[in-house]
Amino acid sequence: GRLVSLCDDNSLHLWEINENSVVETKSLALEGKLKKISAMCLESSGEHLLLGTEGGNIYLLNVKTFAMSDNIIYQDVVMQ
Repeated sequence: GRLVSLCDDNSLHLWEINENSVVETKSLALEGKLKKISAMCLESSGEHLLLGTEGGNIYLLNVKTFAMSDNIIYQDVVMQ
């Protein structure tokens, strides 16, 4: 299985969980105060992890590649 953890330094870590071990396979750090992650939710398809930030925007993380998508859901668009 897989596990994504969020650390206090705003870094995400992808872990592979096997019968006898837990191994970190990838990590990603988000910079900037507006990108401080405050919530995470996996899409029902399992393709993206939605990252809600204190700045109000939602970023998409591709779970397979562990890379950020260029698509951003901006707070002002959602609040209209």
